[in-house]
Amino acid sequence: METQVFDYENGLLFAFLLWLAYAVLLVISINSRLERNLNRMGQRLSWFTLTPKQMDVDDQSRSTLSKVLKYLFIVGISFPFIFLSWVYVAMSIGTFIKRRSIRSRAPGNLQCLNHVE
Repeated sequence: METQVFDYENGLLFAFLLWLAYAVLLVISINSRLERNLNRMGQRLSWFTLTPKQMDVDDQSRSTLSKVLKYLFIVGISFPFIFLSWVYVAMSIGTFIKRRSIRSRAPGNLQCLNHVE
């Protein structure tokens, strides 16, 4: 029996790996030096778009459990989409390319805001 590269099971594997990479990168981004510097200026990274946004009053008083549950919700909401297999892979790669192209058009002093340290 001959195996194909673009079959459903391989798509699931790639989609799962992309989902896992997103989950790890989200943790790294929200615990980065950039996030701490933004907090000093009254801003924070949006957990959906990873762009700076103003802090709310609730952001400062939010408990650790609340933050963990919010993270699990954001990461978990995209988990069922990995069963779309190659569609999820294509959407993830397309989103990555779009963000990179937007970031490359930004002036140099704004590009550092999108860089995770």
